[in-house]
Amino acid sequence: MVYIGSEDEAEAALDVHTRALDCMPSGSAGEFGDWKWHRGATRVAWYRPFTAAIYKIEVAYHGVNCTEHENAQVLRRTGKLWAPDTCLYSFGGAPGQVVLAMTYYPVAVRSSHEIPQDALSLAPDQLLANFRRTAALPYGDVKVIDLGDHIPGLAGLR
Repeated sequence: MVYIGSEDEAEAALDVHTRALDCMPSGSAGEFGDWKWHRGATRVAWYRPFTAAIYKIEVAYHGVNCTEHENAQVLRRTGKLWAPDTCLYSFGGAPGQVVLAMTYYPVAVRSSHEIPQDALSLAPDQLLANFRRTAALPYGDVKVIDLGDHIPGLAGLR
């Protein structure tokens, strides 16, 4: 098993998430204390600039974090290097308190030409914003940062 970040930091992200959720409209980004956040439709991604991990927390439980973790694991097992390592942290036994941790990739992908073709063909609706680089061009690998949707092409690989 791969561990990303730490359980203490994941719990701290969950705590700040609980306190800040009401002031975070969907599709927005900001800061709360020493945390930076970006809120999508169903989750909020939290990270501290001085750490290497990002923590995703669902706004309402739909199992997206568990789906993303499972998708990433299947893709990594089948040799897809663009799939990220992920880790789940669970708190309190409630399904809504499952935090997905992954490595924070700092560099935005600027063109679909940077994205591995097999990543695009597996999920052609992936947006450019769903991919990040581990380092600036010409260095750094491209990684997908959102695998939370059900991907039909993975059904036979589970």
